[in-house]
Amino acid sequence: MMHNSLFIQNVLIGTNLNPLHKERRNPQRWLQAALPSPDRKEGDVNLTGAWTISGDRSIPGMGEAIDDFAEFLQQFGVRLD
Repeated sequence: MMHNSLFIQNVLIGTNLNPLHKERRNPQRWLQAALPSPDRKEGDVNLTGAWTISGDRSIPGMGEAIDDFAEFLQQFGVRLD
């Protein structure tokens, strides 16, 4: 079984270095296509002012979730404190 583990390890190393694979792991990769137009429609949400994201970073994964959400909002132009 060792030979399979080494093969898989080499495949994963190559995949992790591939720019296309890195881009596919980007959770916001489709965001540009989804950005709202300047013409707001009924039911659209408009976030104005400064916002704060808070959470208990001692919970496993919470820090990553907060950072990801902050990146998402900033790409929409939302100002964060």
